[in-house]
Amino acid sequence: MYRVIEVSQMLNVSKVTIYKKMSALKEEIRPFVIKEKNITFLTDEAVDLIKEQLKHLHDSNASDVQEHDYIEIRETLETLKIEHENLFSNHSLEKQSHLNDLLLMYDYLQTVKKNKEDRLKSLKNAVENIRLTLNDIDKQIELFDELNQQSS
Repeated sequence: MYRVIEVSQMLNVSKVTIYKKMSALKEEIRPFVIKEKNITFLTDEAVDLIKEQLKHLHDSNASDVQEHDYIEIRETLETLKIEHENLFSNHSLEKQSHLNDLLLMYDYLQTVKKNKEDRLKSLKNAVENIRLTLNDIDKQIELFDELNQQSS
């Protein structure tokens, strides 16, 4: 026979747990529980019943933990899947936005290039006109010099 404290130490549980198991097993364990001078003693049969009860509890808890872990992993996987889809979608939108920005910049640079080419063409024409004007002036000066020499 064992005292409750001894059984709790043997099974690595608290005294409260032993008393709770005894309460849960009420009629089944009663023949194997002996009280003497306010001390509760348990027979080997009572200890075996409590061990069995603890084993069922442990198995049940393990099953609950596995189910809980499975649910938690499934929920985490779903969350990660949604986050991945959102990131992929955002990345696609960012790429499209960036591409649009590049196209706008390309159009702007094409316009600037055309304006620069037009301005260069205009400046070349102005330079050509000035050269022609200078040639005309040189010819007029030569004529003036010839006329001046003839008159002298």
